[in-house]
Amino acid sequence: GQGGLDVTPGGAGGSGVVIVRFAARGAWVHGFRVAERTGSSLTLAGSVGTAGDGAPASVAVELGVAPATGGAFAWTRVAESVVSGGSFSARINGLESRTAYRVRARLVAGGATVFESGDLAAYVPGARLKAEATGSAVDVFRVAGGDVVARFRASGTFAVERAGTVRALLVGGGGSGGGAYTAGGGGAGGFVEVAELDLEPGEYAVTVGAGGTATQSGYRGINGEDTSFSGGGVRLVAFGGGAGGLDRNNGYPGGCGGGEGNNIDAMWRGHPPKGAQGGNGGSTVGGETGGGGGGAGGDGVTGGSVAANRSGDGGDGLPSDITGEVVWYAGGGGGGCGGSSPFSGKGGLGGGGGKGGQVRKDVLLEEQQGVDGLGGGGAGGSNGTNSAGVNVSGGGKGGDGVVILRWSDPTGTIILVK
Repeated sequence: GQGGLDVTPGGAGGSGVVIVRFAARGAWVHGFRVAERTGSSLTLAGSVGTAGDGAPASVAVELGVAPATGGAFAWTRVAESVVSGGSFSARINGLESRTAYRVRARLVAGGATVFESGDLAAYVPGARLKAEATGSAVDVFRVAGGDVVARFRASGTFAVERAGTVRALLVGGGGSGGGAYTAGGGGAGGFVEVAELDLEPGEYAVTVGAGGTATQSGYRGINGEDTSFSGGGVRLVAFGGGAGGLDRNNGYPGGCGGGEGNNIDAMWRGHPPKGAQGGNGGSTVGGETGGGGGGAGGDGVTGGSVAANRSGDGGDGLPSDITGEVVWYAGGGGGGCGGSSPFSGKGGLGGGGGKGGQVRKDVLLEEQQGVDGLGGGGAGGSNGTNSAGVNVSGGGKGGDGVVILRWSDPTGTIILVK
């Protein structure tokens, strides 16, 4: 201030506080959980906290059963466990498969309930789940026996309202074949099938891998994309198929390896259940040939190993009846051929693998493509045109993958699809 005097005000005082400490009465349960689950029983466990003189004598467990037609759960007291050392456990036997349950615990002292826990989902393998499948390309239909099938041909969401079990099949996108002669066929997408997958309530992301795009003459193929199902601690992945190699270059690794160009050994990236590797390229008298791409059920065939001037066939796919009928998935693409070699490789048995490009032979452009929804590998190209004058020297595209889920629906009605 004026004259150099310090006139800065002092700081405000802090507010006071009152703290009261007293002896609490009561008890509570925490960490209530399903400790073990088998085909017909559940083991429940938890801990008990107490204060004052409110220690409970026992924990009663109640089981809620969902009516087959939906609606409120019907609750029954099914087990009672004496608290020992602050913890408890209780086992419930004789549960039925394909049924959804809920459980809760009551702390009992002197015949009266002193605390009631919240209820939680409890199910055994095979429990009926209630769910909704959404996406831009999902088919939902019912099969013999009443099961519901949701087939995702593009990415979407699987929302579980009531916990239960599904059967799941995932196939990755197939790799595309290499362009031009001696090119290898594309490897099929990986194949993963799970007979019983337990799902808790919540949303699960469905990602369907696209097949590798068709390649121009003079270029290697392109890997397929991975297919996955994930959420709530669950993650399944079917890797995309490996691309077919060009000339003397390696095919790429993938869910099933891509076939190779002339004289190069295959590479492979496997996963349980592992896909097979692509076949090698092979040089023959009078022409050059490419190897077939690997399929989920077998290796691609080395070019020229079966007959002179013949490219390798794609590896076989694998069958599944998850949709109610037997369908083959993940077949490898056939190798292409060039020079004076007139015989191209075929796609693997089933599974949508493409047919190799041919010289001086009729092969339709669409025959070189892996089939969408089956994850087949695309075929290798050639160095010529077919009899219609259409250039078939480019590598065929890989087929898009798929995710298929099958479960028993408790409501007896088709679920909503958006």
